[in-house]
Amino acid sequence: MLFKGSDNSKRIDLIINYIKVYNTLAGMIRTTLGLHKLSILISYCGNISAISNDGVTIVKLLNPAEPIAGTLMDSVLFLYQGL
Repeated sequence: MLFKGSDNSKRIDLIINYIKVYNTLAGMIRTTLGLHKLSILISYCGNISAISNDGVTIVKLLNPAEPIAGTLMDSVLFLYQGL
C-alpha cells in the first residue's frame, strides 16, 4: 500500500528499480533460450570471465547488489532443480 508524502515517491522509485532489475535479468537469460541461443560473456570479481549459453550457469555466476535480484535468482534455481 502506498502512503502519503515522501514515502509514496520512495516506494514508487523502489518498484521502478525492481522492474529494471527484473528486465535486466530476463534479458540476459532470454538470449540463452530457443533454437538460436547466444553465448553470453560475464565478467565478475574484477578479472574473471566466463562464457556460457546456459541460463542456469549465468544465474549462478551473477552476484547482484540488489536483494530482490538475489531472491529472483534463488527462485529460478529452485524451479530449475524441480525439472
